[in-house]
Amino acid sequence: IQTQIDAKAPTASPTFTGTITADSRVDIVAASGFAALEMGGPSGAFIDMKAPFSDDYDGRIQYDVGGDGALIINTNGGNTAPVVIKQQDSEKLRTTATGIQVTGNLNVLAQGSVRMEDAAGGEYAAFQAPTTLTASYIMTMPPNTGNASEFLQTNGSGVLSFSGVSA
Repeated sequence: IQTQIDAKAPTASPTFTGTITADSRVDIVAASGFAALEMGGPSGAFIDMKAPFSDDYDGRIQYDVGGDGALIINTNGGNTAPVVIKQQDSEKLRTTATGIQVTGNLNVLAQGSVRMEDAAGGEYAAFQAPTTLTASYIMTMPPNTGNASEFLQTNGSGVLSFSGVSA
């Protein structure tokens, strides 16, 4: 069964109640462009967002059934636009061509670690909080890399600086 509603008609304001069943795809076409809502299928369920009169998607939210069951937010292959996550209209996370930008605090919970992998991606260096803390604190890094044979020293208030060994 195929139903077509002429969106150019001045009285057209379609309302659907109940379930829409389709073999593979439900297209929502507007005079200013094209948007698709596709649910189900062998690769999972997804919602495509398309620019006006585009044949391929520009953005996609997908549930990956065939892979690890991940929820994927993606921009199209040739599209370099970032993926942005906002809370109450305030940007919190943004993907870039070189990584991820976070605005605000990044909390690693339950004594998890911050891991930085080597170039091959097999080994890593990590920072981890102790099992128990008596109070929260912030360590402020020095503004430079220091000199050879210097070490990081704290002023007791969380400000780090480089210092040499006294003889």
